[in-house]
Amino acid sequence: MILSIITINLNNREGLRRTIESVLSQTFKDFEYLIIDGGSTDGSKELIKEFEKDLTFTVSEPDSGIYSAMNKGIKKAKGDYLQFLNSGDCLAGNSVLEELFRNELPEGVIYTDGFTLDKQGNKKPINLPPELDQLYLIDHSIIHAGSFLFHELFNETGLYNEEYKIISDTEFFLKAYLNGVYFYKVDLSTVILDSDGISRTNGALVRKEKKQMAASLFGEPYSALYSDREKLASEITFLKQSGLIRFLLNHRGNHLVNKLLRIF
Repeated sequence: MILSIITINLNNREGLRRTIESVLSQTFKDFEYLIIDGGSTDGSKELIKEFEKDLTFTVSEPDSGIYSAMNKGIKKAKGDYLQFLNSGDCLAGNSVLEELFRNELPEGVIYTDGFTLDKQGNKKPINLPPELDQLYLIDHSIIHAGSFLFHELFNETGLYNEEYKIISDTEFFLKAYLNGVYFYKVDLSTVILDSDGISRTNGALVRKEKKQMAASLFGEPYSALYSDREKLASEITFLKQSGLIRFLLNHRGNHLVNKLLRIF
């Protein structure tokens, strides 16, 4: 079995249907499909039953959050690689898995590009760099749904940290990178991300948990540096939006403005 696709869901029946249909329509068939539902009450359980014959494993029961559900899936999965495609996220075409697995892939983290979808149905590309570094993984990470993780990595790096609500995948990628795991980019857009995903609608919690992660992995000095950098980025954004810098540059011949520029 080459691939295990794991979908987690909680009360997102329509998003779950889109995800299931995008998976089952794939021309590539060497995968198993697992759905971990958190005890939905919106008809998701009935929808899962509707597709039951095409699913390898399903469960619907309360859990403690996103990463608790993902860890359940990891423990049941049998594929060489694992993909986490949450309800609402879809594969970006019927042949993307066939294209991805056409050639033999290395044993590490395989990552790809993708799209976000806005409320009007317009796709916006997400293009990731061919090479990664520690800072990029902290600030941006890679697309979780568009990553294919060698199964053995979870024995080496550990399961997802269930103490975090949003950034445990970021922490996992960073820990794997620091442990020397190979990250390999395939130039292919594999997924269309749901614009209502939790990490895209709760920026404050993302920043809070990243600060906690930085303190845990690197110690308090690095955490303080991360906070200072976040504050500086916020201040630069404010200055850009206010137009103050542009005003100063446009009037730099003025004596008073020259004094202000020296302050900046």
